[in-house]
Amino acid sequence: MPGKVCEKSLSDAAVKGLMPEHSEKFQEKNAHKFSSAGHSQDAMRGWALGQCLLTGGGAKVDVEYRLLQGGDYTRTEAELDARKSGHTPLTLRDTIGYLDGTGAPLFVSCPVRSGGDELLSVSVGVGGSGPGMKDHAVRANAATLAARHAAQGIRQCTHAENLPDGEPDIG
Repeated sequence: MPGKVCEKSLSDAAVKGLMPEHSEKFQEKNAHKFSSAGHSQDAMRGWALGQCLLTGGGAKVDVEYRLLQGGDYTRTEAELDARKSGHTPLTLRDTIGYLDGTGAPLFVSCPVRSGGDELLSVSVGVGGSGPGMKDHAVRANAATLAARHAAQGIRQCTHAENLPDGEPDIG
């Protein structure tokens, strides 16, 4: 696997434990709106959706971010979903999320207007026979690194620079 994935913008540390260490058949597919190279800050703030699909060695990892606007999905709903049966809550300071059967979405406050309540949903979904598929800590760490990249480097969400280093609290 190369040192960076998702249009060479996201450190492979985000997906390292989810993909086999050495896979000759590693592929990146459908990657778009991850790399900020050559784009203005205003243009990047206009991006509402980015995705990247990584495959190799029988594993699939889908990294996606989506801006949820105008009450499409609220922080309260994210908190309720995190406590649903079969979900394991994730928290990272003011960021809320959860682990479910195959995914790990995190929701970062990302207002696009003064007083806005928009959320940036960043998720890492796993499939196939990846080595870290069942490891909660590996999946939570992948979601956290992807959320930092999308919120800070791509969308430049207000206060995203305050996301702490390290892994989220699980449970």
